Amino acid sequence: MAGSAWQFEEHAEAIVAFEEVERRFPDGELASKARFQIGVEQLALREPEAALASFVQALKRHPDPESVQAEISRARRQVPEARRLEHSQKNGIEG
Repeated sequence: MAGSAWQFEEHAEAIVAFEEVERRFPDGELASKARFQIGVEQLALREPEAALASFVQALKRHPDPESVQAEISRARRQVPEARRLEHSQKNGIEG
């Protein structure tokens, strides 16, 4: 359990750092790379819908659109499972 909390905090801190890069350098490739990394961290946090939105946003200017498309596909595959888990938790059902 402690390991999970530590990992969560690490990913959350990474998102904050990448958001700062994106804020400071909003135009061009660096912002797109930061947004891509935000998506990677969101996937690690099991937030595929947020990750999907980040990847779609990154795709506009990212220098490697193929890798962004691969992550978009990965996030899309995770969305149904995340929704089932969320539904189960709301209804007090074990996944």
